[in-house]
Amino acid sequence: MIGVVSDLPQSDARGERFVLDVERVVTPNAPNLQRVQLARYWPRNAKDRTPTVHAGERWQFTVRLKIPYGTHNPHGFDLEAWMLERGIAASGYVREQTSPQRLATRAARPNCMGRRHPRRHSRTD
Repeated sequence: MIGVVSDLPQSDARGERFVLDVERVVTPNAPNLQRVQLARYWPRNAKDRTPTVHAGERWQFTVRLKIPYGTHNPHGFDLEAWMLERGIAASGYVREQTSPQRLATRAARPNCMGRRHPRRHSRTD
């Protein structure tokens, strides 16, 4: 799967999580998805846990995905609705067996950085 990281990645003790805008699916007969949420876990014995994925970069990943489904608990968090609101079609994790490749460092302007609202000036003469 080749795509651009479209939002600021979130890091924690287990790894990093980010949203990828999919440009191309390399796997034959795989569904064509527009946007996915991925997790990349740190190796168990890794001493350096510095995030490697940054917003706006183009990457090629081998991933394992699953389609979101809602909960039967009427008072619980509805993950399916939350993902649909954000246009995320699936979630999953990055497989490290085929090493992920950074294809470009500034492939696109990420959504999180491109939201500038024009200033409104009102003049009274």
